[in-house]
Amino acid sequence: SGVATYNNLAPGTYVFNVRSANNDKVWNDQEAELLITIAPPFWNTLLARIFYALVLVGMLTGAYIYLRRLSRVKLQKAKEQEAIRQKEELEQMKYRFFTNISHEFRTPLTLIITPLDAIIKKLTDENLKKQLSSVYKNAQQMLGLVNQLLDFRKLEMKGEKLNLQAGFVTDFILPLYSSFQSLAEEKHIDYIYEPCEEQVYMYFDGEKLQKIVNNLLSNAVKFTEPGGTIKLTEQSDDSEIRVSVEDNGCGMTEETRKHIFEKFYQGDTSHAMAGNGLGLALALRVLQLNDYKIEVESEPGRGSKFTVIIPKR
Repeated sequence: SGVATYNNLAPGTYVFNVRSANNDKVWNDQEAELLITIAPPFWNTLLARIFYALVLVGMLTGAYIYLRRLSRVKLQKAKEQEAIRQKEELEQMKYRFFTNISHEFRTPLTLIITPLDAIIKKLTDENLKKQLSSVYKNAQQMLGLVNQLLDFRKLEMKGEKLNLQAGFVTDFILPLYSSFQSLAEEKHIDYIYEPCEEQVYMYFDGEKLQKIVNNLLSNAVKFTEPGGTIKLTEQSDDSEIRVSVEDNGCGMTEETRKHIFEKFYQGDTSHAMAGNGLGLALALRVLQLNDYKIEVESEPGRGSKFTVIIPKR
């Protein structure tokens, strides 16, 4: 008997031939054949190779889709950034144009208002005095719009700073309320003012508070129909003072409410008194500068309520 050992044979089919010899070492002419088949390992079979090919194709396809999607995202971001840049550039052009025009308007308006005021004070004819007073009021309103635009530009250029002073909020709100009384009477609007029951002496920027409330009252009068109601109220607690301007005018949709503080945004341009889209944007910048907050409540056809929250410093 004998033993034959073969190591590391490659997969395949082999024929093992065997010849025998007797004790006299005479070999037999006949051979015995043994057919041996060595199967390949599972990772080297045809199915495994097909699997490898599919995985490779899948990886290449996934990489292509990922790179293509990444390229689209980059392209989309580039388009958005370009759109933002163009929008900012357009707004800067608007600012420069309106600022230049505003400076040109201020001088002639001032030259009109000053002598007109002097003439009105000397007049004895009440009918003519009333007519010229209307001219004077509209000229003042136009000058106010010009100043508003210049104030907005100043805030955009970060050229305006806080000017804190101690005082009572009512002392700054009451003159504003009074300045709109005649206009409210002309439109037959029920105009109500409810100051704080307990006055608080505190630090705040009175000039900028006046700008905010003036804008809110102006909008309330503008968008409230004759026979409507406008209510200006003050409320105080331990941490803050809340100044609210509430009307029962045309109100706003939810979509309009989302954009009212954007520059040059005009919600209902069909309204006869549609504004220029700067007033509330200016008010928001002033609010942010003072660390104030503002809350807005509004429903179409039921009016709006703006509440300025002033922290007690």
